[in-house]
Amino acid sequence: MPMPGVTTRESYSRGVVTESGFSFVTPDGVLMGVSRADGTTKWTTLGPRSSPKALLYAGGAIIYPGISVASFNASDGSARWTFPVTSEVSGCDGASTPTTTIVCSPDWNVTAIDVTTGAARWSVSLRDSLNGLPTLIGTTISGDTVYAAVKQLYSTTVGFAQALIFVLSLHDGRLLSLIREGDYTDFTGYIGTPRVVGRTLIIPHLINNKLTGIDRFSGKVIWRVSGDAGYAGFVSIPTVVDGVFYSASADRRVYAVDAATGTVRWKSEILEGSQELAAACGDVVVTWTGLTVRVLDRASGKYLGAIRDDIPPDVEYAITSPPLTDGNELFLRSQKEFRKYICR
Repeated sequence: MPMPGVTTRESYSRGVVTESGFSFVTPDGVLMGVSRADGTTKWTTLGPRSSPKALLYAGGAIIYPGISVASFNASDGSARWTFPVTSEVSGCDGASTPTTTIVCSPDWNVTAIDVTTGAARWSVSLRDSLNGLPTLIGTTISGDTVYAAVKQLYSTTVGFAQALIFVLSLHDGRLLSLIREGDYTDFTGYIGTPRVVGRTLIIPHLINNKLTGIDRFSGKVIWRVSGDAGYAGFVSIPTVVDGVFYSASADRRVYAVDAATGTVRWKSEILEGSQELAAACGDVVVTWTGLTVRVLDRASGKYLGAIRDDIPPDVEYAITSPPLTDGNELFLRSQKEFRKYICR
């Protein structure tokens, strides 16, 4: 259903869903809180500039990584705290627990921040452990462990890179182990932010269109899934439901893969355009190409249609932020309005 509330221009950063609402960032850094019930704008506030890859939600607060890290009450947008950083953290995927937020800069720093007070719990630099040109991609948390993904460039002329996953203690930032993927002979090192499912660490590859499952305790590769040849790969963090993850690829397909075995349960028929995100919503998977949202049956991958029949053809109504899902609710944002759908 259409939801009242006007937005401005497009923003490709990922928002967050809270208990009573959801939040987005506009390209000029304005953070918006929107009612989950009727789509009205509850509050707006200016964030620390920069449009982040993704907002975080923890302990009743929206965490905004930018040229600094800022925390705002999800209920009314009032400021909680601001944490200064030495390098902008908007380009690296952070992660959060109810008590600790992890932020990372694209160069080499990973920092843990207390969600309540905004004080640093610890900060580590990964650069000294590397001999090449590292770029931090993103982090994920499982239990008391942080996984920090790094693209380690071997040569600026050849472009080959190795993927490194630094395994850190959530408690104090200690290096527990280092997982290497690739050997500098191809573009394997161009990775996205990993995801943990059980004992499997799932790594999406951005250039050579494959997914790798690594046993996060032994560091050994347990499976690989290759997408269609000749395409760039998997951009977004996989969505996981009941041990199956759903991932969208630039080869115009969505993949449903068993996280433990790497078995491809289904691969969708070719859709229109590079698929940038796949998210589960009830019994369906929604996928986004940057303008249009399409719907697939979650059990079979069968294409069910596009969410566009009741949306005006004006380009200002095109979906310009990644869809947000929670349970069987789907939230969409265009330049003109917010929309909410109930998935079957």
